[in-house]
Amino acid sequence: MSISRLRYFVAIAQERSFVRAAARLHVTQSALSQQLRRLEEEIGRPLVVRTPRAVTLTDAGRALLPEARDIVRRYDHLPRVAEDAARRASEVIRLGAVPSALIGLVPALSADFHAEMPEAELVVEEVWTPEQIDRLRAGTLDVGIFRSLYDPDGFDSIDLDPDDYCVCLPESHPLARAATVAWSDLRGEKIVLPRRDIGHAEFDAVVAACHTAGFAPDMLPVTVLGFHFAAWVAAGSGVAILPAYATRQRQAGTVVRALEPRIPTIPLRMAMPRMGSTPAGRALAALATRLSPPRPL
Repeated sequence: MSISRLRYFVAIAQERSFVRAAARLHVTQSALSQQLRRLEEEIGRPLVVRTPRAVTLTDAGRALLPEARDIVRRYDHLPRVAEDAARRASEVIRLGAVPSALIGLVPALSADFHAEMPEAELVVEEVWTPEQIDRLRAGTLDVGIFRSLYDPDGFDSIDLDPDDYCVCLPESHPLARAATVAWSDLRGEKIVLPRRDIGHAEFDAVVAACHTAGFAPDMLPVTVLGFHFAAWVAAGSGVAILPAYATRQRQAGTVVRALEPRIPTIPLRMAMPRMGSTPAGRALAALATRLSPPRPL
């Protein structure tokens, strides 16, 4: 039983005329009649009845029509299925992420993405916010996850689950025995944080929170791309204030505690030039909104 015979039968049933069906299929009436007879032989029953005015379906023809129509429709859809699979297989998503997201969100996002879109490739880079914006505009990044107080102009963006600031302390520090730490308790502590020219929004937010708590922070700015400040804390250089997402990376000899009062970090956003313009882009955006920051221990 060939797909062409089913296609011919569907055309005859829809047109109710051999003349119109033959014209629609660009075949002769004799060829159309011959293929229908062969289909009826394969089925073992007549499918149509010719009358002077029109062609009518037999009971067998009426029963076969919806099945034949569905088979033809699905057959015609096969090239689209193959095309979509080929596009997904060749699709590479270049994702830039700020360090806190790279630690606390992107690993889980990557695992979920590859489970849902195994044909696509996700290439991840650690990039601070200003460079991400520039590279998204230049087209060298497809998706960015960064911290910003404002939606970036020219992009579609979504807000990700917010996180609060935490403090990383040496496990021998007196404050490590408390369940939470007050911002004001950090007065006089050396605070490790990224240099302002690397992450000005994060730097300014921490300084502002300390001033709100009534003190000017004693800062130790370090030149480091990621939120790897726990190593400085373990070495005795001071304490570090981190977004909750960054606390998934732990360092022996340190503990993480929530800060009170709770102060939200700079909002974490996902942006791309056209949100959901590809199957992989839609999947990545949907998965990112389901992830939440960890709770300090």
